[in-house]
Amino acid sequence: QVTWETLNALSCTVRGTNQDGSGNNTTGLWNDTSGDEQSSPILAQTIYTLTCQGGPGSDPSSVTRSTTVNIVPIFNEQ
Repeated sequence: QVTWETLNALSCTVRGTNQDGSGNNTTGLWNDTSGDEQSSPILAQTIYTLTCQGGPGSDPSSVTRSTTVNIVPIFNEQ
């Protein structure tokens, strides 16, 4: 599950390198200033990027933040 929250943002988008939030898969578009969405299965390292636009006169006018989800391998002794 991907969760985000912002303050004083007019609009935001969240997208993953696994196509989450892009509308190109079943997770759909993730466009809101805050929310939580069920991710698609994460099978490899995935980077989620939040991009928000501020109001008139905002400095900076937009902000982008990213976070990386890494997969921890599971080892089985043979």
